[in-house]
Amino acid sequence: MKVVFEYIHLIRSTPPQEWIMREIQAVAAIDFKFRQKSPASKFTSRLSSIMQKPLPREWLLSGTTLIREFDASLISKSLAYLNPNNFRCTVVARECPRGDWEAKERWYGTEYRVEKIPEKLLLEIREIFDGSKEQSKELHLPQKNEFIPTNFEVQRKEVQEPQKAPALIKNTEISRVWYKKDDTFWVPKANFNCILRKFVPLPSLKL
Repeated sequence: MKVVFEYIHLIRSTPPQEWIMREIQAVAAIDFKFRQKSPASKFTSRLSSIMQKPLPREWLLSGTTLIREFDASLISKSLAYLNPNNFRCTVVARECPRGDWEAKERWYGTEYRVEKIPEKLLLEIREIFDGSKEQSKELHLPQKNEFIPTNFEVQRKEVQEPQKAPALIKNTEISRVWYKKDDTFWVPKANFNCILRKFVPLPSLKL
């Protein structure tokens, strides 16, 4: 918990960076453009919820996904709400770490208890924000992401029948690689699955 607040303090101590917002904006636009269709029931339920928000009608499909402008003052105002005097910590466990449960949730019967956060812990967190504690050198803002794609062209070619299974393109003593191109939807997406196995040589048997 203290590490989380250390990082929040680091973000709050740094002026809002527009380049970070632009990266998030680019990734969000890619996700929206190539988003897969969802079941009709799920789509209508989500859309009806969005319609209750004060969004322009032309933003109903993209309003909760796309990021449109950089507002440093609004970012700083939002970050101000993240502080040691304005949070709740929820611990979920199979067994109560301290004694018995004291209450039960009325719909599902989930047992729970409510406790005050220890003052000692709150004091240690407040020390992070008042500058009396040295910032951890292991925490830092992310570096620029050089791998956000901008070219979404797919080398499409006509196929008589889509390939049904991956083809083995590399086979060595220590590795095997299969590959299958998307020859059905032709979208710039990829799935990468990697399985690592440790082979233990069997002991030699003496007859």
